Amino acid sequence: MARSYGILFAITIFRQDFSFMFLSMVTALLLIKSLHWSAQKRVEYIETTPTVLMLSHWERKVVYTFYLELIRDLLHLSMYQCFFLVIFVNYGVPLHLIRELYETFRNFKLRIVDYIRYRIITSNMNNRFPDATLEELNKLVIVIVIIIIIIIIIIIIIIIIIISCPQRLKGIRQQRLKELVNRG
Repeated sequence: MARSYGILFAITIFRQDFSFMFLSMVTALLLIKSLHWSAQKRVEYIETTPTVLMLSHWERKVVYTFYLELIRDLLHLSMYQCFFLVIFVNYGVPLHLIRELYETFRNFKLRIVDYIRYRIITSNMNNRFPDATLEELNKLVIVIVIIIIIIIIIIIIIIIIIISCPQRLKGIRQQRLKELVNRG
C-alpha cells in the first residue's frame, strides 16, 4: 500500500508537465505496477502452498528462484538510481525517493551477502558430508525395520484396548445394576 503513494509523488513532481503524454505514462505505470503486484502475489501463493503438483516443480527451483530474485533486485536498484538521477537533475533532491533507494540498495546488499554465504556453503559440501557407505545404509534399513515393528505393536495394543473397552464397560454396568438391586 505504501508503494502506491509513489505514483502520487510522481504526479506532484511533474505537475508542470501535465499533458496527454504524461497521463498516458502514468496510466502505463499503474498498469505495470498492478501486473507486478499480481505476479508477486502469485509467487507468494505458490511458495506457501503445501500441495502443489509435482509437474510445477523442477529439481533446482530454489537455486533458480534465488538467481532470479538477485537479478530482479539488481534491475530494481539500477532503475531507481536512474530515476533518482533524472529527478535530481531536472527538479532537485527528491526526498521521497531517498527511502525507496535506500531500501532497494539494502535488499540488494542482503541478496549479495546471501549469495556469498550460499557459494561458501555449497563449495565444500562434498568434503563436509561424504556419501553414505553400503554398511551405513544397511544399518539404516535395520533401524527402519525395528521402528516399523514397534509401530505395528503399538497399533495392535491400541486395537486390543479399543475392542476390550465395551466389554469392560458392560461388566461395570452389570455390576452396578446388581448393587442397586441388592440395596433396594
